[in-house]
Amino acid sequence: MRIYFAIIGGLLVILSAYLFIRRVSTQLYGATTSGVVVRIETREVDQSISYHPVVKYVDVTGTQHFFTSNSGVSATAFPVGTQVPVQYSTSNPSIAYIASFRDMWAPPIAFLFLGVMGLWAALHLN
Repeated sequence: MRIYFAIIGGLLVILSAYLFIRRVSTQLYGATTSGVVVRIETREVDQSISYHPVVKYVDVTGTQHFFTSNSGVSATAFPVGTQVPVQYSTSNPSIAYIASFRDMWAPPIAFLFLGVMGLWAALHLN
């Protein structure tokens, strides 16, 4: 069981580092613009429904892009037509986030926490 927790914990820490680096890179070398929620996607996992805003934005070259937020929200958090701040990579505009704590920083922090807990469990289980 210890090895299982160690492997999973290590993988989650690596995933957290990847997500953190990707977001910091987007912050440092990307651009910020305004986007608009064009629709809401619903996803059902284990009888739980989450709502993911689909955002349209225009990059610095005038090209229109769409992305779906990975963070599920309540049905009323971002109604269609809502303007949202968007942070995106200028070198790869398909990498884009709603510029909020939940969308940018909560995922790497959550994976880091779970990974550290897995590693801690691996070290302290009998």
